[in-house]
Amino acid sequence: MSAIRCILFDLGGVLVRFRGVERVAEWLGDAEVGEEHWRRWLGSGSVRDFERGRLSPEQFAIGFLEEFRLDLSPGAVLDELRGFVGGPLEGATELLDELRPHYLVACLSNTNRLHWPRVSRKMQFDRRLHRAFPSFETGLLKPDPEAFEHVCRELDLTPGEILFFDDAPPNVEAAHALGFQACRARGPGDCRRELERRLLLPPC
Repeated sequence: MSAIRCILFDLGGVLVRFRGVERVAEWLGDAEVGEEHWRRWLGSGSVRDFERGRLSPEQFAIGFLEEFRLDLSPGAVLDELRGFVGGPLEGATELLDELRPHYLVACLSNTNRLHWPRVSRKMQFDRRLHRAFPSFETGLLKPDPEAFEHVCRELDLTPGEILFFDDAPPNVEAAHALGFQACRARGPGDCRRELERRLLLPPC
């Protein structure tokens, strides 16, 4: 196992409050937020194009409603979408501040032009992250291999030198398949426990 040089985080559900998970499950007709829910959301054509930066918010809302045949207005979808992202989860900023002096700290996030400015401002990424890879800027999405390969190239690291945290099982599986050290995490507490288990962070 390679020595870890980079800690790479997903954002929503890992470091940042994402209030829309249950609402999106309702939209998609999923009884619960499970692996099938994530696969449907991550595989949606309208979602993928929006989070690749190829659609405006208005174009996304129209396409999303058509794709899933939902009886909502585009304006209602956008109004709800804007409120999905909140501030940092408890312990998130403290964890980043602890890690930054010792590791390359970065994020790899499927996100869009509505959510990113709010998240980056609230998390003060300019002083907490060394690098950020938001999908709407890179044009690359998890769980596609290209998104992970892009991070390795940009950081000049091998996959085994990166420890990746994400709350969506398909993304963790994809990272594992490429040789990343990857773990599912549903909050900063899960990240901290895994870092401590690996002796990458001293216990509090």
